[in-house]
Amino acid sequence: MTREAAGKRGYHHGDLRRAVIDAVLDLVWERGAHGFSLAEAARRAGVSVAAPYRHFADREAVLAAAATEGFDALADVLLAAQGTAGEGRLAEEFAAAYVAFALESPARFTVMFAARLDKPKYPDLMTAADRTGPPLRAAVEHLPDPDGAVARVWAIAHGAATLAVEGVLTRYHATGETADSVVRSAVRDWEAGAGGRGGVE
Repeated sequence: MTREAAGKRGYHHGDLRRAVIDAVLDLVWERGAHGFSLAEAARRAGVSVAAPYRHFADREAVLAAAATEGFDALADVLLAAQGTAGEGRLAEEFAAAYVAFALESPARFTVMFAARLDKPKYPDLMTAADRTGPPLRAAVEHLPDPDGAVARVWAIAHGAATLAVEGVLTRYHATGETADSVVRSAVRDWEAGAGGRGGVE
């Protein structure tokens, strides 16, 4: 059982939707975003195979709901990091918070970015995903080329988060290195180099 779903197992009146989403998150973590059926998720949730259709049209709709929750949670985490970042450390704190979220919610993170969802079909998902944009923009406004920095800082954060979730980020680093220390040093090094010269080599 994933940390996201821990403590939420079991179907009681009124929480069928939650139980199905949690079951899907468990299966995503075990098999990937496309390695299971909605019937399997229903069995994992302890409900009939027809029960999920009370809330969801199909398996993709459950994944979209999980991704929507994930983007909303990520946006909240990034906004909180923005509020506590020290002077000149917005990009570093953004990246560190991004990686921390991925490690805390690996199944949601996988759904958000690996499920290949048809996002325009799900307006709530689009709205939630768009909420992550302003914290990213705010994280790079202090840099000489904010427009160029947006993609670069996100690439550092997302690449580190993906490697961290896969358990390989610190494999080739010095003993004692953590995902947090690796991504922070990567952002600082980038800011001191290309970032400090306007983000263009």
